[in-house]
Amino acid sequence: VQATRNRRIGLLATQATVTAGRYATLVHALDAGADFFPVACPRLVPLIESSDPFSAETTEAVREYAQPLKDADVDTVILGCTHYPLIRPIFQRVFGRDVTLVFSAEETAREVAETLERKGIENDSRREGEYRFLTTGDPALFRALGERFLQLPLGEVEHVTLAELGAAVA
Repeated sequence: VQATRNRRIGLLATQATVTAGRYATLVHALDAGADFFPVACPRLVPLIESSDPFSAETTEAVREYAQPLKDADVDTVILGCTHYPLIRPIFQRVFGRDVTLVFSAEETAREVAETLERKGIENDSRREGEYRFLTTGDPALFRALGERFLQLPLGEVEHVTLAELGAAVA
């Protein structure tokens, strides 16, 4: 909401995320007068997980999903899926420089870092951090994709259910 100049905000996300309506609720809680345009993108995750995520088919799918947002003259697009940063160059090319792309995972990480710092419990920056990878999907597929995009070995990947994650947060 802070990024928009014309108060016209789009969302590209999975069908489940769009249906849940959390982004719409949050955007309108921060700016009740903002116009919000959600678009479900059911083909993107399988394309990103394919052997060629930067294919012409992926670019064409992004163009298709972006068109309603372009028609609505949005100046800010929330990319509400953790897969989407992996094809950031495609999104940037399709939307152009005048549209601000907000990657939800990066915003979440920034908020967590600020909270840890504010509470004085952040990690010593001179130490190497530790990674823990959890997925609700196939751990082997997650590991293969993660290693390809992050260019580092992931080691163990744990399978979790949404119920387990919800219980851990509660």
